[in-house]
Amino acid sequence: MPNSGTLHGRNARIYLGITNASPILKIASNGTAVSNWEVQTGVDFQEDTGQGDVTKTYVPGLPDFSGSLQLFYQDTNAPSAQQFVLIDAAREGTPVKFYGYPGIGAGVTNVYFYGTVYLALTSLPLDVQSLVTAAFDMRAGGAITFQHP
Repeated sequence: MPNSGTLHGRNARIYLGITNASPILKIASNGTAVSNWEVQTGVDFQEDTGQGDVTKTYVPGLPDFSGSLQLFYQDTNAPSAQQFVLIDAAREGTPVKFYGYPGIGAGVTNVYFYGTVYLALTSLPLDVQSLVTAAFDMRAGGAITFQHP
């Protein structure tokens, strides 16, 4: 019997946008399709080991959030195409609203990350033997919340 609590990556969705977070889904032939995205979160640590300690010790600092996403670059001339909005935001340092749902496609709507991020376009490979993709890194532009039951 399959584990009904396990989610498949195909059910994940990421929403990004300047004024509101819009889904980045392949819509007809002119949408932008995300092939993968990931997040990293935690806190930084500073060592506070002192003479006489029997092991190293650390003090937690500030929370951190980063992530990445890769999308298929689409052939579209629409100036509002999501890929152009994201590339412009990366070039100009414009904050972007972010929602990331690990399982919304499977009906899990109450577990998600949200906040504001900055983007950096890290790769736009133009290989004659592959699809054109665009890869972005995300960095927190403020507090990122992990909403869950």
